[in-house]
Amino acid sequence: MVKRTAVLIFALLAVLYGVTTPAAELSARIDRPTVALNESFTLLIEAVGDVDGDPDFGPLDADFEVRVQSQSQNIQIIQGQYSRAHQWQLTLFPRRVGQLEIPELSIGNDRTPALSIRVIEAGAAGSDDDPGNLVLEVDVLPETAYVQSQLVYRVRLYRSAETRLGRVEDPVVETGEAIVSPMGDSRTFQATRGGRRFDVVERRYLVSPQSSGPLVFAPLDAEAVVIEPLGLGGRHQRLSSEAITLDVKPVPQGFRGDWLPARSVRLFQEWGREPDTLRAGEPITRTVTLVADGLIASQLPNIGAGTTAGLKQYPDQPVLRNQDGGDAVVGIRQESAAIIPTVAGTYQLPSVEVSWFNIATGLTKTAVLPPQTLTVLPAAAADAEAPPMASATVASAPVTDPLHVPWAWVAVIALIGWAVTGALWWHRARYRPSPPEQGATGPGLPVDASMTRRIRSLRSACAANDPRQARRILTEWADQLGLSAPRLAQLAARLDGEAGEEIVRLDRSLYGRIAEHWDGAGLARHAERVFALQPPSAMPRQRGLPPLYPAGGHAV
Repeated sequence: MVKRTAVLIFALLAVLYGVTTPAAELSARIDRPTVALNESFTLLIEAVGDVDGDPDFGPLDADFEVRVQSQSQNIQIIQGQYSRAHQWQLTLFPRRVGQLEIPELSIGNDRTPALSIRVIEAGAAGSDDDPGNLVLEVDVLPETAYVQSQLVYRVRLYRSAETRLGRVEDPVVETGEAIVSPMGDSRTFQATRGGRRFDVVERRYLVSPQSSGPLVFAPLDAEAVVIEPLGLGGRHQRLSSEAITLDVKPVPQGFRGDWLPARSVRLFQEWGREPDTLRAGEPITRTVTLVADGLIASQLPNIGAGTTAGLKQYPDQPVLRNQDGGDAVVGIRQESAAIIPTVAGTYQLPSVEVSWFNIATGLTKTAVLPPQTLTVLPAAAADAEAPPMASATVASAPVTDPLHVPWAWVAVIALIGWAVTGALWWHRARYRPSPPEQGATGPGLPVDASMTRRIRSLRSACAANDPRQARRILTEWADQLGLSAPRLAQLAARLDGEAGEEIVRLDRSLYGRIAEHWDGAGLARHAERVFALQPPSAMPRQRGLPPLYPAGGHAV
């Protein structure tokens, strides 16, 4: 009995619920009846009351593209009456031109009413909105392309109305093979088209084709929200460019050397100082620069300034950099070398030549740096020659009979002579130079503790065949000697023979054009000689007067 009563009560409540809870009321509307093919419109769906499911927007896919979808809910209680409203807002792009139908959409057991919208061609007369508010242009420069040449893909978005949330896609290579990378920052400027002023945003991309044949860029899309007058909302507008097709040419048959397809290539040189004052043993820096309009620096080859007998050259690491040339990238490669002439004479540096291909004319060109003649003067003397001593002139005096010379004057002169002799003897004894300490590497050059540590450190680096550690030790020693850049080149110049050659071999193993294995055994043999060098301020000075009685000589 109790069970039957519960079932009746439940059935009664279900009936009452169905009577007092009406079905949701659905409505749908669009923001305007006519749109252009490249414009969006808004579909607003509203359900008042409770819904028993989520909306199904699948039927829209046939004629529309759903780009933005949002949902909101509003609950109100007025005088005890409870109400709930659901809203769905969709931003749609039409897929074709014509009178299109927005079909009925299901939300649970309920359905929205069908709507109709007119879609016209982009830019056609009769559109409620001006389709010329946004203009998209793309182009590629130059139109002639070769394998590994440089192309610039430009994207320009023209705007004559206030926009926000702009989006421009990156270029996509649809056919062919190419490296595409952004080139600099976006640029903004103003332009006039058809009597109208536009704000222009330009993006550039650097393109390097990697294979010959067709190179096709897919159509590029851009999108923005055009702000309505008086700030009454906005609408999405989408633009598409045309596809771009280029014919990439291969490397011409018979071309020899490094393949450098460019618009121009130049060579020039700079000297650290005037080369006409060069002396033997003095270093001078020569910098050769290769500039290529239409190539990046990593594509440029080694310049290779060549060698000349009698001139020692110590090249530095090359410097690479790129500059923005507006519609191209300019690649720059700089190679510097310290040149030290060994003896005086006339030397000729060979010409430098770089072959390249002119993409504008289709001809092979050669950038040339002409030969350079160097006249080297003899080395400056270490110490200026002492001027010849002036000969003493003794005035002739009349011959005097020694018997008539006063003996008092003779005694006074003798006394003065003995006094001067005694003073000189005392001064020599007081300022006699101390004998060299034990273990000296040369006359007057004692081996102190710091020198011993340097020798030990250099020999350890040599034993480990560690050129970087050995170079660091020698560079610190060159700094203490007061040598200027290039320090190791000057250190090698002060050490003639094998010691200097070992320092040159060390530097070449690190910074030469061809990597070499360095064996530190040769430099280790000359470690004591390297650290025996002293700066001018540390050279020993002679103290006191010359000896009154030279060894093995007689009094004068």
